[in-house]
Amino acid sequence: MESKDVKLILDKIKDQFETAKTETTLEITTMKDELLKEAVEQLGKDSEHMILVQNQLDQVATDLKKHREKQENEKPVSQFGSIYKALQDDKYKAMIVKGKGSYDYQFKVISNASMVAGDDLVNLPFREMGIDKSEVRPLLISQIIQWGTTASKTVDWIERTTKTDAAAARAEGASMAEGDLGYTEVSTAAKIVSELMKVTQEALKDTAFLASEINTELISDVMLELDDQLLSGDGTSNTLIGIETVAKAFAAGTLANTVYRANNFDVIRAASNQIFVAGKGKYVPNFVLMHPTDVTGMDMLKDPDTGMYILPPFKSADGTVIAGVRVIQNTGITLGDYLIGDFNRAKGYLRDPLEIKIWDQNSTDAEKNQATITGNMRVALRIRNQEKFAFVTGTFADDIDDLVKV
Repeated sequence: MESKDVKLILDKIKDQFETAKTETTLEITTMKDELLKEAVEQLGKDSEHMILVQNQLDQVATDLKKHREKQENEKPVSQFGSIYKALQDDKYKAMIVKGKGSYDYQFKVISNASMVAGDDLVNLPFREMGIDKSEVRPLLISQIIQWGTTASKTVDWIERTTKTDAAAARAEGASMAEGDLGYTEVSTAAKIVSELMKVTQEALKDTAFLASEINTELISDVMLELDDQLLSGDGTSNTLIGIETVAKAFAAGTLANTVYRANNFDVIRAASNQIFVAGKGKYVPNFVLMHPTDVTGMDMLKDPDTGMYILPPFKSADGTVIAGVRVIQNTGITLGDYLIGDFNRAKGYLRDPLEIKIWDQNSTDAEKNQATITGNMRVALRIRNQEKFAFVTGTFADDIDDLVKV
């Protein structure tokens, strides 16, 4: 048989399988057998061309199988079917068996119209994803300080507490002056931040919603509480001692009563100078934290005589950097106050990373068919005594009064 006849058979195979994409598996198998039988009749069972035909049949059948599998995977799944599938996942089953962990699953949202018998469109209620709730502020301190881990319940370090500097010139043969150093061991303890939430056993089966709420409510609450303590914790009631608590108060120093028409920009510039001088150039402020309204007010600052916007030479054009210090606006800072510092000098230590557990034998859980979900972590914040000078806090109104030229 000529090669053109073989080509006709191969083209026929391709064409028939192309039209078979909607057939059942049994029908496809039958079609394959019939085409193979036809090829044998035309080419002969032992023809060298049969190998080519057989390979073509096998390849097309494989491609068609993949096409059918893809169609199956892309079929719309009902919300119930999607959740039911999630509940069969081994990860979720393992979480229930172990009694701890979290499982995050998102089911696909189907159309708000569904095909039913007769091909008529039936409109179904449409519900947007997500829950309308009051917003919480973004995390602040935890995002800009250094982090490490510890296996101890305390973080310890050594501080030099006294020094007698006796270095001096001396005459040949004269006695050297004696210097002296004193050291103290200092430590800070890891503190616990936690929260629990009650859910029904039925809610545990609503996988997508449960995972979302654990992430946006429980984890968010714990992390925000930690962030608040890192910022302004006072060390009482088992809380951390925050940066704002140990930061040094603004001190104008030699700049007092020297600045004509002093404003917020001048306060930040002077506070930055205070930190740089206190650290003898070792501490370099990298962030200043302010309330958004204060930032907005500075953006709109104008000359009272000309009405022209005021743009100090040490401010970037978009106002996000002042004297090399990046401005971060966050409602965690009290309106009218500010906190500036070299935040590389503060370091958090994770004793126990955030752990989510699910319990079913807490309090009245059995009676009410409930489960308890807990979030728990232990964290220490280390700011060495000398490095407290790397942070300055103040109130704009008061600090402007200290700077303004009388």
